[in-house]
Amino acid sequence: MFYKENLKNALLLPDFDSISAQNKMAPNPRASVRPPEKEGGPNKGAVMLIIYNKDNNSNLLLIKRQGNLKTHPGQISFPGGTHEDKETFLETALRETYEEVGIVPDTLDVLGNLNSVYIPPSDFVVFPFVSWHNSLPICTPCNDEVAEIIEVPINEFFKDKAKSSETRINNVSEITVHYFRIKELKIWGATAMILSELLEW
Repeated sequence: MFYKENLKNALLLPDFDSISAQNKMAPNPRASVRPPEKEGGPNKGAVMLIIYNKDNNSNLLLIKRQGNLKTHPGQISFPGGTHEDKETFLETALRETYEEVGIVPDTLDVLGNLNSVYIPPSDFVVFPFVSWHNSLPICTPCNDEVAEIIEVPINEFFKDKAKSSETRINNVSEITVHYFRIKELKIWGATAMILSELLEW
């Protein structure tokens, strides 16, 4: 079980290798940084990892995105979204969490942040934050964006069969996609990479 103060202190460790932790669940091959020849700048966004204890387990709140969204339809992700001008990335994560799942920012104790992740298909750089809620949050999902709110005991990610991989065709090339299999859920891409970093702490 996670404890708030221990997790907060862990996120402050100066020599933690975030990139190696993320790469354990990264698709292969995959661009880890934005190609320098790509014009303009990337889209930017932020997400919120919400941890809470329930029934002697630490749990993580995830969402399933609606299947008709333009980017990453139907995927499992964290609450979050696009950064707006004059916001900090933390403000983005808090605002988007409230808009998507209805969790009031003042009820979240933000413990720190994880390393940013570049997502090649949508040309997004995502900034993840970690927060603590004292109990199961009361959620009011935005039905236009969120198909389902999912709570997962964090110990599920440490089970022997939680990690798997498969080969997919991306345009004309093959990629190996690593993912977490939690019951019927398949969690891959940037969400899996961010989770991999969290679980290494």
